[in-house]
Amino acid sequence: FRLAIWTTTPWTLPANLAVAVNPELPYCVVDADFAPAARQTEDDDDAASEPRRPSERLVVAEALIPTLEAKWGATLTKVATLTGD
Repeated sequence: FRLAIWTTTPWTLPANLAVAVNPELPYCVVDADFAPAARQTEDDDDAASEPRRPSERLVVAEALIPTLEAKWGATLTKVATLTGD
């Protein structure tokens, strides 16, 4: 599993040894299926298509699932629900 996190100080990530979660919030284990990248059309010779990202299993805050799906262009399917405690 990977834990999706957000920080306002990314330069501190290499030194971090732990991630804090809120004991009162629900989190979900999700299968993240990333949408295929845009494909090159015959009319657009310069457009480069990217390979599809492989699916990943992530832990995310349940309330953020719709936001993350829109931001990542992914479908997040709940596998399990957890609490932060």
